[in-house]
Amino acid sequence: MRSADLVTPEDFDRLDEIIRTTQPGAGAPSRFTVWIRCKDGSRRCILGRVTAAWQGPVMITYLTMTDITESTEREQALRDRLAELQQILT
Repeated sequence: MRSADLVTPEDFDRLDEIIRTTQPGAGAPSRFTVWIRCKDGSRRCILGRVTAAWQGPVMITYLTMTDITESTEREQALRDRLAELQQILT
């Protein structure tokens, strides 16, 4: 499975743009959140951070990814419940 198969084409293009435009010394890392499809068919929400640094004449790009699926799903459940409660109250 290629990395391009993990995300939608739109997300892949967006991530590619973030990675290509991240420059060394930019301060805070560039961040993105994306849902990916795993080999087993499950979906996971990934928080990514992109930084770049010069190593001699070569620019190195670092990508750090964190699985935030559980917290994202809990936040969505809370938002859904809040919407239900607001609908009851109105």
